[in-house]
Amino acid sequence: MPYIEVKTNSILTKETKEEVMKVLNDKITLLHKTKDWLMLNVIDNQCMEFKADNSPCLIIEVKCYGNIDSSSASDFTSEVTPLISKITGVSASRIYINYISIKDWGYSGFNF
Repeated sequence: MPYIEVKTNSILTKETKEEVMKVLNDKITLLHKTKDWLMLNVIDNQCMEFKADNSPCLIIEVKCYGNIDSSSASDFTSEVTPLISKITGVSASRIYINYISIKDWGYSGFNF
């Protein structure tokens, strides 16, 4: 049950957003999850800054039901960062990825 949200202060085209989602769909298996349950949200044109600088920056928030092991997160970060950087034009040094393990997750009227 992963949910991934991408936020950036850049303005992205619909095609760019779709490319970002394709990468995340393809790479979710690195976290031992499937795209069958993956929900994605790409939000552009945000009021964001990093290091007191509003040059293009981006954050990817990965929320998963259950634990995310550090090794898998490391693999995901190392593979996803350069791809997202290339697609969006945001420097890899201005991309954060954070991982949040969720204990309770609701779906279709009940909790897992």
